Amino acid sequence: MSGYQFDVFLSYRRAGTVLPWVHNHFHRMLVKCLTDELERRPEIFIDVDGVEVGDHWPDTLAQAHSRSRLLVGGMDSVLFRLSLVRRGMAQHAAP
Repeated sequence: MSGYQFDVFLSYRRAGTVLPWVHNHFHRMLVKCLTDELERRPEIFIDVDGVEVGDHWPDTLAQAHSRSRLLVGGMDSVLFRLSLVRRGMAQHAAP
């Protein structure tokens, strides 16, 4: 994966019905579609699997984000206003 630990960093808002929809529908379909394209199972960072109890989650997310080839974000107006999300998007867009 040319220096990357993850193919995709999946970012989404953990509120309301978003969390179960991402885990029960979107993540599963993303894995299937990328497996078809890559001809291997993709490495996808998703916080439920990647953040352990006791981890300092901002550091864990930042590290995983910096080691990901692509950022896939589920955005809504509330999530976009969060400075942590805007900062992550800017870092990923920088060359």
